[in-house]
Parts: sequence; C-alpha cells; structure tokens
Amino acid sequence: RLTSLDLSSFDTSNVASMESMFVSCMGLTSLNLSSFNTSNVTNMQNMFSGCISLTSLNLSSFNTSNVTSMESMFSNCSKLTSLNLSSFNTSNVTNMSTMFSNCSNLTSLDLSSFNTSNALTPYMFYNCTGLSEVNLGDDFKFKTNGFLPDPSSTAPYSGEWIRSDGAFGPYTSAKLASNYTSAMAGKWIWYKSVFTLNFRCEEGESVVGSMSSVQFDITEEYTLPKCTF
Repeated sequence: RLTSLDLSSFDTSNVASMESMFVSCMGLTSLNLSSFNTSNVTNMQNMFSGCISLTSLNLSSFNTSNVTSMESMFSNCSKLTSLNLSSFNTSNVTNMSTMFSNCSNLTSLDLSSFNTSNALTPYMFYNCTGLSEVNLGDDFKFKTNGFLPDPSSTAPYSGEWIRSDGAFGPYTSAKLASNYTSAMAGKWIWYKSVFTLNFRCEEGESVVGSMSSVQFDITEEYTLPKCTF
C-alpha cells in the first residue's frame, strides 16, 4: 500500500547491490531517485520489478558503469509508457534477461547507449505489445530470443519495423535482428503501409493524359479528383 517514498537523504555511495530494492511495491506511482549514487552498484536485478503503478521513472542520474546484472529490472511495470535509458553504460552487463518483460503499456524506449555485446538477452522485450518506437545504438546486438516484439499487423500497420528516416526496412522483428549492424542505429518505428493511387484521364479516343498520383494510408479518407489535365 506504499504510495510515496522520500529517499533524498539516502547516501548510497557504498552500496554494491540494489537487487529487488522496490520489488512489488504495487502502490508506488512515482520515485525520485535523483540523489542516488550508483557508481559502485553491480546488481540491479529486479530493482523495480512488479511496480505496477509506476507511470514514470527518471534514471538519468544513474551511473551503471559497474553493473553486471539488469535481469528483470523493469519487468511487470505495466503502467510505464516510456523509458529514456540513454545515459546507461551497459558495457559490463552480462544479464539483461526479461529486462522489460510484461511492460505492456510501454510505447517508447531509448536504448541508444546500450551495449549488449556481453549480455544475455532472452525475452528482454517479452509481452511489450505496445512498443512502437525504439532507439538503438551502434553497440546493440540482438541475441536468440531477444528480438523486438512483433509490431501490430492491424491496418494501417504491416507488422514490420522501419527506421524513422526510411533508410532501412521495413523488416519483420526476426529480419531486423538478423540484419542489424551499427550503420542501422537510430529510431525504429512501426511501419505504416502507404498506398499510391494512380489516375489516367480519357476523353474519347484522341485525348489521353496523366494526373498526379497520391499517397495515403488505409485509414485516411480520400475524395477522388475531377478528371483534369
């Protein structure tokens, strides 16, 4: 039933493990951890797991350079909608298994600083069904059972990922994982199917002409133009 915590006086400079520190604090809606010194922490396993009422987390002050385990760190945080972890140093992390599993309302993740070269990542994004925007960095490596979740295949979406500038994709989650290189780093989003409508005007046998084509997605209403040249 804990709904709030003031930890501003905590001196965490000598803490080596924050494993399960807030696990299953189901009533917490927010946490201010800006005063935390995590420079000596090596274990953040299950740190926020089961905090089902947390709607936001600002971890920009966290120093994670010595952390080796982030297993299930945010699992079952079902009300989180976005996480910016671009300040995380994960070069020493060896376990990211189920890190975001069951974060079903998570729509965006910034993992641009993540290095997963040495980490186990099975089911890292399990049941993150709403995840539609992910920032990936140069050192991100996909591992077996650690793919991004499949995007929606309900119109106008095609069930594929595309880099937001259109330079790479569209790819299924499996194809993105198998093709991903550092050159593909950037923001990846759900691919929205776009259709091109082409027109041709005819008047009798002698007058034939082309009209400008139009691009639109399947959810848009479109009025057919008049037959003009």
